[in-house]
Amino acid sequence: MSLFKDESPLLSTNAAIDEGLGIETSKGSKIIGSFPVILDNLNATTAVNQSFFIAPYPVEVVSINTVYAVNSTSGNMMVEKTPGTTAVGSGNNLQTAVSDWAVNANNTVVAATLVTTSGFLQLATGDRLSAIFAGTKTGLTGGLINVVLKRI
Repeated sequence: MSLFKDESPLLSTNAAIDEGLGIETSKGSKIIGSFPVILDNLNATTAVNQSFFIAPYPVEVVSINTVYAVNSTSGNMMVEKTPGTTAVGSGNNLQTAVSDWAVNANNTVVAATLVTTSGFLQLATGDRLSAIFAGTKTGLTGGLINVVLKRI
């Protein structure tokens, strides 16, 4: 008998079906994906405050990296956790400082320093990740936000 997730098998309370998603980092915790195309090809027009990920189950942010081809005039960006019905821009900041998009152009990857409050970094089912932009984004092209999550 083969075992597929849609067969509704009877399993013990400690059993689970591994669907092959992610990389096991410790018992019950997996890196579930690096999302290099979540917010891709951002430019002065498309770099607007927006949610870009909805947690399908509890996850924790492991890292946030940004990169862009041509820097903006004075723009910056912050990734926030936007829980429940909270409006975009009113959530919890996940970085200790904004990512400055006016320096480090030409595809230099910039790693954000994450806050140390684990409750902010952990998303419950339905919580969102949002990008908040500020400053003058004139000139910005080829922007990308890459977030790595692990299942908790």
